[in-house]
Amino acid sequence: MPGLRCERNEIYRPRPTSNGARNKRKFMKTIMTCVCMLWVAGAQATQPGDMMWLPLGTRARIIAQSEKEVSHFSLSIKTPSMLWPAGQDVPYTNSMGSLENVMKTNMTSFFGSVITTNDAGSNAIFLFKIYSPSGQILGWNENNGHLALTNFTVVFDSSNNLVIPHQSLLYSTNTGSSGDWSLTVYMPVSGAAVGVERVDYVETNLDTGQLSVYSTRNGVDDVCPLSTLSDGVLYIYPILVNTEDWTWIYRPLELVLHYSVAGGQYDAFDMATGNKIRSTVVRLSMGMVEDTPCVSVKGWPGTNVVIETSHDLSTWTYHESIPLDSTGQGTCTNLGSTMPLYVRGRLDPPPE
Repeated sequence: MPGLRCERNEIYRPRPTSNGARNKRKFMKTIMTCVCMLWVAGAQATQPGDMMWLPLGTRARIIAQSEKEVSHFSLSIKTPSMLWPAGQDVPYTNSMGSLENVMKTNMTSFFGSVITTNDAGSNAIFLFKIYSPSGQILGWNENNGHLALTNFTVVFDSSNNLVIPHQSLLYSTNTGSSGDWSLTVYMPVSGAAVGVERVDYVETNLDTGQLSVYSTRNGVDDVCPLSTLSDGVLYIYPILVNTEDWTWIYRPLELVLHYSVAGGQYDAFDMATGNKIRSTVVRLSMGMVEDTPCVSVKGWPGTNVVIETSHDLSTWTYHESIPLDSTGQGTCTNLGSTMPLYVRGRLDPPPE
């Protein structure tokens, strides 16, 4: 089965017959079918371990990634003169400019259309929500991690123009999650959580040097019910991966995506750069070299992959140790002629 990970990577080689060129063409057709199926699967969805970089480290990266995942936002306002709150839903794409500016522009026009001078001096209640295409709420008026309405006093200037405290309404209650700079409480990364069982934030204590690990299901503990974890979206707390102006005693070091906790299959990313710095994911795929079946091995550059073979999926025999080159590639040949034949790969040494 092409495209799976280390211990689970197994490839079946069809039993050849003895009819010469005709059977060679048949065997090649089978191999090409395997390769074609792998290509189609890769075109449809990201596979575990495909991510080489995540938008981590700086505010600019985090904000840009968050805005890329936003589909729309809603605004709601209520003054004493209104029988019911007035609401507006606004589509958004990052091609429209910064989310902050688009929200401020729409707040100005929307508030101006529903608030009158009769409301001057009264208390207004404001609520906003920011959504992803799947309907996940990514940001809102927040107080200590919970949705909370924002109150403000309606004020008009000397020309009877409504004065809107944009910055205060969007950020003043949001400091609990994003340090007064990110409108989204969560930062989604589509495709990054394919096959992920657990996500760890690794930090170091600046006073003691001791490492600590904060484990979550898919980046956060409270954003998604279990039924939605298969959407492949990694949800990240922006404040935990922002390495700029860090003032906490804990310094962010790594974000680790675990594809199999029991099997030790994971990718680790540097919080400061977002680059992948370690991986225990190995992929095997079937191919041909000079009319001879071979297995292509792909994994982390510089690691060794032990290739094992089996004829019954029960008993496995050591075949060869493949050192992966600087691009993470390797090839295994001389697999033998006894059929059926199954092949798997595992790291040497095993992942920690």
